[in-house]
Amino acid sequence: MAQNARFRVLPSFLPWRVAGTVVPATGDCERRGMGLGTGFESIDDGEALAAERERRSRVSLRKPPTMPRPTSSPEEAGTHEQRDATEDLSPENALSDVAGWLCAAAYLRHDHVAAVARICSRYARVAPRVLWIVLTHRRVKRKPALKKIAGRLTADKDQPGILLGHEYASWVRRRIAVGHPVPPHGFHLTPVLQTAATAEGLTHLRRLLLCVAVVGTIVAGVRFDLTAATGAALAGGWAACYIDRMCARRQVRIGRWASRRSGSDLRWWVGRKRRLALHRSPPFRDGRVVPYRLNLRRYRSPTHAVVGAGRLWSEHAIGIDVAPAVPADVKQNETEEERLVRQVFRSVADMVHGNTRGFEPFTPDELHRHVGEELEKLLDPQLDYQPENRLDTFDVAAVSATDWDRISQAEWDSLQTLAADGAQSLGAARETQRARRLLCTRIVSWDGDLVTLLYVSFAYEHHYLRITVRPHVVNPVNTRLRKALAAARRSGPRREAQEALNALLDVFVLLGRLRRPFTRARPEEDREDPASLREAYSCSRMDDMLQYDDARRHVAWMERCVFRAVLDFLQKKGVDVSAFLNQATYILQNSGVVNTGAMGDVQNRPGEFHPTATMNSSPLPEGGA
Repeated sequence: MAQNARFRVLPSFLPWRVAGTVVPATGDCERRGMGLGTGFESIDDGEALAAERERRSRVSLRKPPTMPRPTSSPEEAGTHEQRDATEDLSPENALSDVAGWLCAAAYLRHDHVAAVARICSRYARVAPRVLWIVLTHRRVKRKPALKKIAGRLTADKDQPGILLGHEYASWVRRRIAVGHPVPPHGFHLTPVLQTAATAEGLTHLRRLLLCVAVVGTIVAGVRFDLTAATGAALAGGWAACYIDRMCARRQVRIGRWASRRSGSDLRWWVGRKRRLALHRSPPFRDGRVVPYRLNLRRYRSPTHAVVGAGRLWSEHAIGIDVAPAVPADVKQNETEEERLVRQVFRSVADMVHGNTRGFEPFTPDELHRHVGEELEKLLDPQLDYQPENRLDTFDVAAVSATDWDRISQAEWDSLQTLAADGAQSLGAARETQRARRLLCTRIVSWDGDLVTLLYVSFAYEHHYLRITVRPHVVNPVNTRLRKALAAARRSGPRREAQEALNALLDVFVLLGRLRRPFTRARPEEDREDPASLREAYSCSRMDDMLQYDDARRHVAWMERCVFRAVLDFLQKKGVDVSAFLNQATYILQNSGVVNTGAMGDVQNRPGEFHPTATMNSSPLPEGGA
């Protein structure tokens, strides 16, 4: 009896499941570190599950970085791959709300009844106005008035369109699960891919039922008349769609992606190559290589943003001439003009020869490592009154999005080494024209619904040091997805009748799809390659005031920490930091955002490339930041 208490029997639901499969209980799964999702991932996926844990234990500041920092000594170099394979299997790696929502999207169905009701209500309000314009306005004034009303009908679209159900599973298979996926932020990607692969079983089931309906329609047309064939087609199509909706609703209520299932994989539609990719552990699947692309926005300057990291907040750069620090007695006797010349244009003699003391030479990798180590010191346990956010610091290699699909396996391995150990390490990609090493600091809050990232790059060449910071903010998950999930969890006679009517409307949607049989649907935010699942299913704007305040605070705090670490490093090396202090102070005091849907600077100076919120500091000596 004691042995049987540790096991439970999973019920049989669909043909591709194992009937009466015996699996360990939840507590035993937690101790063994079993994975999430559909049950055919490896035990070492690094995504342990604690289904009955409290919400506060999902994310914590005490969580170690997902990708370890590079080692400082050559003897320890090369051990990061081993640490990746043995990632911490604590309950903190369990499924977040965002991962659960994205998993559930494969089993959600569009509410056609609600959409038709909204359209009818919208046109019912404007119909009297349109009739009045047609009857009373002249032809010259009639067209502008009707165009104004048409603009009102299309202006109430709150969020970008998304895919649900069968289209979502197909889109994930085509755009997300192929090749090298864009690294996710704030959620585990592997359970989402596995759940989408499992949801394809409902697609095959619906196709089988529709084929049966087609056969019944042909038989009815041969033995009876056209009316009987039409009725058989509608009845068979409705039955197939209704069964599909009922099976999907049951999956949403069970939440199979949030519990452990058997290790047997009976999904015959998952090929061998795809099966191996889904078995791959998250540290190797969600690697350290990130793509970037050029964003062309209307009425704004083009910017470069990291794909998958959300919207670019702003871009700041600090550039200084690396020269020895000036003694205090020299600073006291210099004039204002000499001080400005020293901060902006150092002479070649000062930079090359300097004073008798000089400064200690350094490399960009040393500065990179020092800033990362200083940020890691902030991972100490926090006070009880502070919110439970997860802060990670890791290194990435940035590659252009145009080259993302053409990266070979050998190049991918070299990019991984570049991100982990730097450009000077053995096997790293030293082609600076293709990839650069960046330091990434990430804060995951609101249980993954809000992610703030700061990418920092260091360039040091010919006695000139340039530090570029690019804050990114991942907006919350699309409200349409959350509303669809809430509607799927409702029950009652009214909901059952609505589902039956939705199944009938599904038949007409399938018939309408025959007009474009080779057109594959995409979310509105999926416009270019590569595609990011988190970005495609994010809101276009941040409506919540508290989330907006948290995003601003996180970006300001991370920028301040980075500048503090750089200042400490330069002072230890004996470098003159006067120009750095002026530029860093300008950035910290004059940055802001407005809630217009895109994260950016406050525009209070027309024509300025980087408009700012307040002007309480002198202009930057560099001028380009």
